[in-house]
Amino acid sequence: MMCLFCDTRRSQIPRRQWREMTHYAARALLTPFLGLAVFLTRAASIRLQATPGHSLVARNNTFTIMQITDLHYGESLDARGFAQDAKSTRAMQRLLSLERPDLVVFSGDILHVWRDNATQFWDQAMAPTLERRIRHAVVFGNHDDLHRDPPPQDDLSRRMALLHYDMSLPGSLTGSMFVSRMGGGVTNYMLEVYRSDEDAARGQPAALLWFLDSGGGSIREIIREDQVRWFSAKARQLKERYGVLPAFLYMHIPSHEYLQYNPAVPESRSRCVGWMNDTVHPTKEDTGVFDAAVAAHIQYIFVGHMHGSDFCCPAPTRSSSASDPVMLCFGRRSGYGGYGKVWARGARMQRIDLSADRPTMRTWIRMEDGSIEQAG
Repeated sequence: MMCLFCDTRRSQIPRRQWREMTHYAARALLTPFLGLAVFLTRAASIRLQATPGHSLVARNNTFTIMQITDLHYGESLDARGFAQDAKSTRAMQRLLSLERPDLVVFSGDILHVWRDNATQFWDQAMAPTLERRIRHAVVFGNHDDLHRDPPPQDDLSRRMALLHYDMSLPGSLTGSMFVSRMGGGVTNYMLEVYRSDEDAARGQPAALLWFLDSGGGSIREIIREDQVRWFSAKARQLKERYGVLPAFLYMHIPSHEYLQYNPAVPESRSRCVGWMNDTVHPTKEDTGVFDAAVAAHIQYIFVGHMHGSDFCCPAPTRSSSASDPVMLCFGRRSGYGGYGKVWARGARMQRIDLSADRPTMRTWIRMEDGSIEQAG
């Protein structure tokens, strides 16, 4: 029987890159405003991994993912702030009890702002998955390491400290296979999904989950060119090893292709399914991540960031037919922090069906009140 919560990760990162990573973490720990006492006890034995040591294995030929996004814990240190964090926790508890996913993907803005006690708020956010022994994976957003007195741009110290901390938690599959040398983010990695324990033992995945750090906070809101190059090279490597596999990409900030689906564009609503009440604010520059995703056979891109949208729209590409587009999707805003207090909370669900030779995905929105939207 496979141990779901045993930590078997080993560092395979080149020595020079590992030195850079530990340098950033050390800077964070030595900076007076951090106050990460718990981090010191947990992070001492954690290594950043080149490949996660856990296997994601389907149950009855399906693998179910819950996308939690934009929780914004710790928005304010007063009764109102604590109350809204408690409501976010209750919303997650409700959603997890209703759906019982195999994996939870936190697609950014778990925290509203960086504070000295950041890990206490992080623990609150992770508690519902930890209590249910559900594994999780994180990709950072633009608020997670945001500080009210920002340091010089491209300071990765707080982002790296949070990465180390999350990786120390039971059930964490968060990783860092590549850290940008151009001032980009750190949660760039990939997870493999298997049909069975036998396939996992043979090392033959059936689908791939990709994660790209879109920056923000103490770094620029951008997926840097070297992140895109790493993604493309790694995807080619995996294609040579396994052949073409269906793949799904998680980021926080949408790419520029989402701009064609703003609410002000009338034809958007006829082509899309879901809620479209928020103007799209993409990354600061288009560095070619969408074209790289097409080349990597990404079928769906899942983002957060915009609290008032949860739509899915087809995005025909130059290399695929209109009948087989990449789907551009927002998650449903899950937390009570951040802007848009009146909008209802929920989570985007994703179920990969591995029963056929060519796996497919179905996605829907589970609301906090138990209702289901966008079922199809």
